[in-house]
Amino acid sequence: MICDAHIHVGEFFGGLYFTPEEIAAWARQNNIGKFLFFQTARSGRYPSAYARFLEDCAALKSLAPKAAIPALWLKISAFKHIEKYRPRDFAALKLHPQVEKNLTDTKIEFAIKTAADLNMPLIVHTSFDEYCSCLRIGKICEHAKHSAVILAHGRPFAECVKILQNSENIYADTAYMPPEEAEKFAESGVAGKLIFGSDFPIDRHFFPNEDANLRYKNFMERMRKILPPAAMFENFNKLFNPR
Repeated sequence: MICDAHIHVGEFFGGLYFTPEEIAAWARQNNIGKFLFFQTARSGRYPSAYARFLEDCAALKSLAPKAAIPALWLKISAFKHIEKYRPRDFAALKLHPQVEKNLTDTKIEFAIKTAADLNMPLIVHTSFDEYCSCLRIGKICEHAKHSAVILAHGRPFAECVKILQNSENIYADTAYMPPEEAEKFAESGVAGKLIFGSDFPIDRHFFPNEDANLRYKNFMERMRKILPPAAMFENFNKLFNPR
């Protein structure tokens, strides 16, 4: 079985909209046992985008009731009013530091602890930008050791390897992670702390002249040869409990 922990639904750049029907068809075509899905961080006008996400969420759960597991991306200001967003309906929360302004370490720690209080992991977008690098997030997690945190994309890779080696409660997903980097994680002995994720169907934006499903299939097959069962489905089942 394959579980994918990083799938998007909703509005994206350039007029793209990733529909529930598209995601459900992809899951069937690729025999995906379970997948975690959430909004794209490019969804503007957050209140209206959130309302549309709830509609997409209901549709996708109806189309793929055994596979679709929703997570909720929130801006940091929303974490202060978390109950307003019906968190019990979701399996994880997500924070995207790159689209926030003046996001302090204290605020990130608050988001981590908020998710932990709800008994769910927090997914945090990471990048090569120092503002939301693995190193920054990892240091903050040292103050919240009881919380499960997933470093989305695992960037920068060398920093992420060290964090996974030294932290029991931190994982990383493989969304847009080159298979060559996944091999480095395996060589470093931390592939068991990874969670398979793809960022599907964002390839439709970055590679408009290619078949997104074919790109996904090739990515999945390469990762399956590199990563252990823990990364391909076991960590997913351990961390994301359907609600």
